[in-house]
Amino acid sequence: YNRACLRSNEVADDRLSIGEPHRIVRHVTVGLVGHPNVGKTSLLNALVGKKVASVSRTPGHTKHLQSWRISPACEICDCPGLVFPVAG
Repeated sequence: YNRACLRSNEVADDRLSIGEPHRIVRHVTVGLVGHPNVGKTSLLNALVGKKVASVSRTPGHTKHLQSWRISPACEICDCPGLVFPVAG
């Protein structure tokens, strides 16, 4: 994975320490969540660097959770678009 992406809160051996100091997380999972048809799957394809998931101009094309490991330390999860009910 790209060492340039490491932030100052990461420990010297490239493992991310989250929360408690003694707990070491070897990789992170990033979720792409949002409204339908805003480009979540297109962003996934761009981050992976090739077309790994099908995209469509029609909202609702992604039906299930999809995930890909883009490096030894990072996994990207793409979920279907979320539509919340409007109170009224």
